[in-house]
Amino acid sequence: MILLNGHSLTAKNRFMPEKLALQISERQSTATMIIGPEAPGMNVGDWLQCEEGPAKGVVWRVKTIDQQYDKDTRTVTLEHIIQALNDMVLFGDHGPKEITGNSKATTATAKQTVQYILSKQSDWTLNNFDYTTVSNPYSFNGDDLFSALETVSSSLEDCIWEYSFASYPFRISIRKLDDTLGTEMRTDRNIKTLKKTIDRSRMYTRIYPIGKNNLHISGNYLHKNDGTYGVICKVETESSMDTEAKLKAWAQQRLNRHCEPSVTVSISGMDLKEATGEPLDTFKIGTYCRVPLPEFSTTIKERVTKLSYTDIVNTPMDVTVTLANELQDVATILRQQQSSSGGGARQKAKDDEEDHAWFVDTTTHVAMVAEAVAGPGADKDWSRVSRVIVDGMGIHQQVTTTRNELERAESRIDVQEGKISLVVEEKNGQNVVKAASIVAGINAQTGSYIKLSADKIDLSGYVTANELSATNATITNIVTGQTTMTTLRASAAYLGSSGSSSVHIYGQLVRIYTVQDTGGTNRYVFGYA
Repeated sequence: MILLNGHSLTAKNRFMPEKLALQISERQSTATMIIGPEAPGMNVGDWLQCEEGPAKGVVWRVKTIDQQYDKDTRTVTLEHIIQALNDMVLFGDHGPKEITGNSKATTATAKQTVQYILSKQSDWTLNNFDYTTVSNPYSFNGDDLFSALETVSSSLEDCIWEYSFASYPFRISIRKLDDTLGTEMRTDRNIKTLKKTIDRSRMYTRIYPIGKNNLHISGNYLHKNDGTYGVICKVETESSMDTEAKLKAWAQQRLNRHCEPSVTVSISGMDLKEATGEPLDTFKIGTYCRVPLPEFSTTIKERVTKLSYTDIVNTPMDVTVTLANELQDVATILRQQQSSSGGGARQKAKDDEEDHAWFVDTTTHVAMVAEAVAGPGADKDWSRVSRVIVDGMGIHQQVTTTRNELERAESRIDVQEGKISLVVEEKNGQNVVKAASIVAGINAQTGSYIKLSADKIDLSGYVTANELSATNATITNIVTGQTTMTTLRASAAYLGSSGSSSVHIYGQLVRIYTVQDTGGTNRYVFGYA
């Protein structure tokens, strides 16, 4: 880290923080560092510049300094230098006439307006600007320069702010986002945890715009995606729109921004850029990141909106990547997900093993996954993956263990109309070694039923059903009102719907008594004949 000489790009002192955390986003980047007694003295408002790491070249401004005398350290919070624009205000009226210098002007181009805003300070100048044809009746009164730039940006579709610190004054570019794929993350490569959130609280598919003097558009509203998401109405007013054409164009921009739900994905993982040098391992705000999830038959593809590094000094590869279908306001949608590296029993093998856990929340299912992998350096190569998937058909739990060959245990709770079933299977590779199932349902002709199919069945107390079938099963611990029966081999058993029935279980006659509870439900008690 470089402490700059005044507000310039010349170095006054260089030092290494004991810890440096980064929160990198398009417009609100912040940093927190802990420095020891050997670090140079600094004051609120001083400028610093990163020499290396994911924020290399970025200039920061000291926001606060917290002195910890008992530890002889200082905690310094930093803000991106672009946020210094918050300190300067456009006082008085600043409309199209002032922006263009034309006393008759009713609109100004977006580029003219950005240049006018930046002319009120000396740290920043405009570099590239991709929206040369956009014009609006931009107007400011008492707005700070940062908010004024955001107002212009809100009228531009898919824009991003980019910064250059190669020379002073610094350069800002307002660019149109492209669809180029920038990064890829994989569960078997650099992902530890994953969560996907879909938020529909701020979306609408129909807008009723109102302009100056209660101005309306023909037809009263515009609509988009209402066939997909249904009709979600919103009334919005913008008093600066004084013609129907302007009001309609403004409303269309607003609708385009809000006609889709906000999708946010938070991924904690590894930043492998320095280790691999691969372009797909290089995170950049605004570029698309692809996350294949073949185990769920889906792929996530959204833009990188935020990068969070807990400590680039001591754990430089640990990063949380936030993806979203819009660049702003993601911090209020999703809290950062945390991961751990296992308990004490696994600590010894930590260098040779990796633990992963992630959560997937989509429109069709919710899944929780935990994975433990032993690498080549461990005593034995092995892996264990536990999944729980909930969807419209029920709950599916799967544990897969690999030690030389694939072993898998699965349990499923399947829910259908009039029937619910629990299936448990043990597999070697894809072959079922053992299986058991319980099916309960209601049949229109025979009423309610329970079917059991397994190598071993334990029945204790009452059985609430009209049908029990057991093939080549062992029935154990059958409780009667007076005694507990010993294990009996059964080839088949059928319970009638009333009275009492007898069945032979390999020579042993067993009587089944029908008892009605206070609610009138038939319950069955097993006993010796």
